[in-house]
Amino acid sequence: MTKERLKEIRKQAESHAGRASEIILELLDDMEKLRALKFRAGLAPVSVLEPWPYHPYLDKTFAEVPEDHLIAWRDARSRDVLMHDICLGIIAARDLKLYDLITQLARKPKVETLPDTSAQI
Repeated sequence: MTKERLKEIRKQAESHAGRASEIILELLDDMEKLRALKFRAGLAPVSVLEPWPYHPYLDKTFAEVPEDHLIAWRDARSRDVLMHDICLGIIAARDLKLYDLITQLARKPKVETLPDTSAQI
């Protein structure tokens, strides 16, 4: 689905009242978030047709961003630092999955109760 089609759907949903249009708008917001995450996470192939994810050229295609801006963006970063950040992200994602798995599988601590002695008094 193209960005233009998504914009059309958004306009239609915004022009209607009701729960159905609210749900559609929520889904569109989630789609945009997932698309941005996918792009930032490097899961999508990067090409000159992909949207640029940063201001001031947000959502312009890569090919529409001026070359001097692209070069300035590249020069402001270190490839080694970017690689380090990716490694940290992968490690954090793995550790979060481990945490969730352990929480799911771990037995809840046993709560020992004292015998009821009120009847003996």
